[in-house]
Amino acid sequence: MIREAVLKRLHASAYFSFRDLECDDDDGVVTLRGCLPSYYLKQMALSILHEVEGVDTIVNEIKVIRRRSTAVDGHGG
Repeated sequence: MIREAVLKRLHASAYFSFRDLECDDDDGVVTLRGCLPSYYLKQMALSILHEVEGVDTIVNEIKVIRRRSTAVDGHGG
């Protein structure tokens, strides 16, 4: 039940990348995993979990994967 509430909140968010996150619930211990493009979004996802009733502990397994821009790193063609 908690898992469904967490996913519903994440999917209702304005941040579309949250739709790719996965979570598991074990009696109030919610494990959130997936990849996001910034630490800001990672913090926003975690803050949403704190608002879900029944979430006691959050295990954060989100990885921040930034896309490299060829225009910035000078290796563009």
